[in-house]
Amino acid sequence: GISLQACCELRSDGNSLDSIGVFATCDIDRGDLLAIIPKTAVLSAVNTEAADILDRSNLGGGLALIFAIMYERHVMGSKSRWFGYLRTVPEREYVPIFWSPAELQRFRGTGLEG
Repeated sequence: GISLQACCELRSDGNSLDSIGVFATCDIDRGDLLAIIPKTAVLSAVNTEAADILDRSNLGGGLALIFAIMYERHVMGSKSRWFGYLRTVPEREYVPIFWSPAELQRFRGTGLEG
């Protein structure tokens, strides 16, 4: 699962579980490892129940992620392993398919790149 270094903690915004962040509880230096998040802990086109459909359809990038979220939310529903997470995600959200090239640079080297 996800692991945080001792100097980090997860906190909500205090009002709801709509916003959760990782906060440093001590001084950190540039380049310090703060958290390890396995790819299996992140909803993506690769680990959705719709992965085979996406693979056969040759969909990728932001479009595949949009489809994965729609499939998990509306087809799998409460049976989705992502159900708890998807309950915290707004029905509408800006997704990488609409981001500028500069914003997309944040995903360089991740499963969302491409």
